Amino acid sequence: MDYWRRSAGIARRDRIRNDIIGDKMQVKNDIVEDIFTKQLIWKSELLRNNRHHRVRTSIAEVLRHLGWEVHEEVHCISAADSNRRADIIAIGRVKDKAMVLDPTIRFERNLLQADEVNKEKQEVHEPCLPFLSSKYNIPVNQWVVKVGTVPAHCGIEGNELADTLAKKGTTIGYSK
Repeated sequence: MDYWRRSAGIARRDRIRNDIIGDKMQVKNDIVEDIFTKQLIWKSELLRNNRHHRVRTSIAEVLRHLGWEVHEEVHCISAADSNRRADIIAIGRVKDKAMVLDPTIRFERNLLQADEVNKEKQEVHEPCLPFLSSKYNIPVNQWVVKVGTVPAHCGIEGNELADTLAKKGTTIGYSK
């Protein structure tokens, strides 16, 4: 508040309350509220990342159990030489098939969101297929990009807390 007091040209000895200075300077949030909001957003992001990693690991374990060769967190390069990261690469050597899998945790904004996310992720990963083809010796036409969108409310422990914190963080008035 000292910054706002000095900006308004008001000294401490003038004995004017901080809320009055805040109103005069049109300050929407105080620093304590900003810190609280940022902590909520940070904690929510940590919970969401943890949830994403658990989903990815579970999918990879199932594919390994089914006999697929599985690689997680794979670095790849797109045709335009940009760096990308694929969550899961699954290779079926017997059938000479391969998949780029990208499980995505999402909040439901509208009914078309799953299709929008699928299209976006395919546009990201498909340019990487020539690189992955040469890296794993599987022809490009044998690769497929699969995006699995996992709704935010799907019974995974911690979802409710992460969702509540995320929503709370977006409604408090976060400003960068």
